[in-house]
Amino acid sequence: MVMHLSNHMEIKSIIWLMTAINIFIIWISIPCFAQTTLTFSTIHAPPLCAKELPGGGVFTQITREAFMRSGYVLKINFVKWKRGFKDTQEGLSDGLMLVSYKKDRIAFFNYTETVVKEKGALFAQKTSNIEYKKLEDLKPYSIGVLRGALLSDLLKAENLTVRELTSHEQNILMLANDRLDLVASQELPFYYLVNTKFPKWKGKFKMLLPPLHIGYLHNVISRKNPNSKKIVADFNKGLLAIQQDGTFNKLMMEHGLMEQN
Repeated sequence: MVMHLSNHMEIKSIIWLMTAINIFIIWISIPCFAQTTLTFSTIHAPPLCAKELPGGGVFTQITREAFMRSGYVLKINFVKWKRGFKDTQEGLSDGLMLVSYKKDRIAFFNYTETVVKEKGALFAQKTSNIEYKKLEDLKPYSIGVLRGALLSDLLKAENLTVRELTSHEQNILMLANDRLDLVASQELPFYYLVNTKFPKWKGKFKMLLPPLHIGYLHNVISRKNPNSKKIVADFNKGLLAIQQDGTFNKLMMEHGLMEQN
């Protein structure tokens, strides 16, 4: 009877030990890194960033996916450029999307690798006879541009007649209604807005050559964040991963910004 009880206790001990081992194996097989939440600001600039687009736009999706590969979760706020810049500069936001490189900005931000390249150009009505070879040829004309944008600084540096507005939509409306001679804009947002918000004006505008510049759009991380450089490195690692495994091109194709092979 004593031996039977002893055997019974041994069996229970073995069962308990095996259960504990199984639980431990399951526990160590579950990814256990803690995800860090980052707050990002961005502007309404379809098709790259916009609340109403799938995933918030292709730039937003690329950014989110690249960060996810390195264990980050993003909270994204769509705001005016001036507000987003100020919040990120002061550390109220961890990062800002769609930022062109400017030397004076590196005092406030650490830049990621280039996320998307985009063409900046001048747009006119198709009936316009305006042509230019150098920027000083544009002195007789009024030019609309998004306030605070890189193109604004480029044009103002040449002492051109620049009118800064708070949205791409305002620029298109004023150009269509002959209140501006030209609009300086990135190519993708300009034609996207014409086709989606102002379809009656499809075919009304043309892009002047040469382009003003080829834009290299980045994410930036506030230097107020003590982990700023690590966050940039983690993003760059994730961005490279999605470029190499085809996720980047897949997202571009889904948004109609790259032809399928």
